[in-house]
Amino acid sequence: MNNLPQIEIKSFDLIGKALICRWDLRDYDTIGRTMTENEIKQRLVHKIAEAMIELKLIEFTKSEEISGTASFRARAFVLPDNQVKTLRLEKLI
Repeated sequence: MNNLPQIEIKSFDLIGKALICRWDLRDYDTIGRTMTENEIKQRLVHKIAEAMIELKLIEFTKSEEISGTASFRARAFVLPDNQVKTLRLEKLI
């Protein structure tokens, strides 16, 4: 009997959604003085996260152990920024 570790390879052809958050700052010079670029990015990401929850693009699970410990998880399928950039450059999003 072969008792060596076995490798299982899974491929997924996933179709998803691209969420694009746009914020047009008409008075950028004024706002730029009160908000850093990082703060602007944080607001954009927050809006995308809200949309992901609303559109049910995040899976939330909870498991409870006999010891009384509860584990909560959130799962989402995402791509690295260079792959998102490729989609944008190909005018797919």
